Amino acid sequence: MKEAFDYLKTRYREEIFNTSYNDHDQRQVLWMAYNMVEKIKGHLESVMNEGKLASKELDQLQNLTK
Repeated sequence: MKEAFDYLKTRYREEIFNTSYNDHDQRQVLWMAYNMVEKIKGHLESVMNEGKLASKELDQLQNLTK
């Protein structure tokens, strides 16, 4: 997963630098996308960790009823 997010950040950064001087709108869109990568990564990691915790708690509950 880390490689995928690193790739996205690299591509967005490259695209920002490849825009023309007059293409402010495109740079702005790419800048927003670049900055959203870390937020999305953090959200996905949080969801994954919460799922792992919930799974662990379910396993513990199932072991208590045995």
